Amino acid sequence: MEKDSDRRRLYLEIFGDFDNTTKETYDRKKLGWLRMPVLGDVFRWWIGAKLEREHCGQVIPLEEAYTILDMVNPIVRVPCVCKQMAGIKEKVCLGIGMIAREYVDTFKFSRGEWEQLTPDEAKEHVHNWDEDGLVHTVWTIKSPYIFALCQCEYPWCLGWRVRADYRVKKNLRKGEYVAQVDVNKCIGCGECVKRCQFKARYISTKTGRAIVDVTRCYGCGLCKTSCERHATSLIPRLQIPLVRADW
Repeated sequence: MEKDSDRRRLYLEIFGDFDNTTKETYDRKKLGWLRMPVLGDVFRWWIGAKLEREHCGQVIPLEEAYTILDMVNPIVRVPCVCKQMAGIKEKVCLGIGMIAREYVDTFKFSRGEWEQLTPDEAKEHVHNWDEDGLVHTVWTIKSPYIFALCQCEYPWCLGWRVRADYRVKKNLRKGEYVAQVDVNKCIGCGECVKRCQFKARYISTKTGRAIVDVTRCYGCGLCKTSCERHATSLIPRLQIPLVRADW
């Protein structure tokens, strides 16, 4: 129970005044020091270690999102807090587990705009978001407790921006998988290339087939779910020596 209390306190500390806290935290001028030589590396390490302990995310494929939704209760659909900062109100985030209702009560802009879902209803929404090309992510509060399953896209996702723009890797970790193409099934239609938000895929000018740059792949699986010929599969990152330590 003490850990749960600590988790709730941390949650309120981070999100209690989310609008003002986030504007200050993600102010581009203030984050500029992360790009400084040497000192920037030290700051990134310190921030990454702190986020890893308290609040961080990881990319997951659709199948793992389904598995999580079968394990948690309650499930609450709410507006995306990151997009809200840009004035975009889209209910593409799911608060899950014991803090789900506090998620609703904490964010003033979500009050009256939330809905509780059954696992099957949540899966249907996640499936539709996957078709829309959104990347599934899970987020912790006092790691490793997961309190949210979000559907993200760059540049709206603040956690993604911190990694992509300022190289704080532990803020949003790559997924447990990387994509692999079966060249005997691939016809080079390019649909997977259009769907990849991480620029990890391209069509070979020599073979006319899709190729995966495993160093860029986050294992989100959007390429897999969009391939009508089932030419893409996901394999464990740990099986690929080049990226087994690249999270």
